[in-house]
Amino acid sequence: MDEHPRRGAECVLRELHIASPTHYRWRRAKKEPCERRRHDVEPTERIKEIHAESGGNYGSPCVHARRPQTRGRPRGRRQVERLMREADIVGASL
Repeated sequence: MDEHPRRGAECVLRELHIASPTHYRWRRAKKEPCERRRHDVEPTERIKEIHAESGGNYGSPCVHARRPQTRGRPRGRRQVERLMREADIVGASL
């Protein structure tokens, strides 16, 4: 829809069977990430550093074991898994 600004978004959305609030919420989320996404930036960078230091070998259990608490809040292994998955970081497998 960005390519055709003269066309109304509603016509295109109707043809694609997408509710207009869904589209506008998606566009707003790209410009203004939610609080969770903003807080995930720092831990993701630290996870990338630990993974790179390991030569790309560490998976989520090892990264979690090496990762200190951030801002006094403990980070769970599942959160590390989620952040690694979202950043396309994969440990070596045998």
